[in-house]
Amino acid sequence: MKSADLESNMGKIIEGHVKGISLASLLTILNYEKTCRVIIKDKDKDGKLYFKDGNLIDAEFGSLSGEEEAFQLLYFDFPEIYLEYSEDKRERKIKKSITNLLLERAERFDEKTKEKETPKKGGIT
Repeated sequence: MKSADLESNMGKIIEGHVKGISLASLLTILNYEKTCRVIIKDKDKDGKLYFKDGNLIDAEFGSLSGEEEAFQLLYFDFPEIYLEYSEDKRERKIKKSITNLLLERAERFDEKTKEKETPKKGGIT
C-alpha cells in the first residue's frame, strides 16, 4: 500500500470500538505517534482524550478540560472505549506524558486506598 493510500485510509484503520484491552494498555499503545480522539464511556459518565502525534494533549470530562479531567477518566473501572481518527486543532493543555499520568494515577489510587484503611484517631481499633 502506498503512503498516500495509507494516509487516506487512516480513519478507517483507527476508528472503532475497542474490547479486550485495558484503558491503560490502550493509552500506552497510542503513545506511539497516533493522532486520534478516544471516547470513554462508563455507566452514565463519558469523556474524551485527545492525542496528537502520540502525545496526550487534552481531555474533556463534563464541561471542563485539561489534566485533572484526564485523571477523572483514568479512574473509570470498565469503560467502553471508542477510537476516532481526529485532526482536532486543539491547544495542548496536558504537558505530562501518558506514562507519567498513569503512574500518578496509580499513586493517587494507592493514597485513597490507604486513607480508607487507616483508622481515624479516637475511633475504635
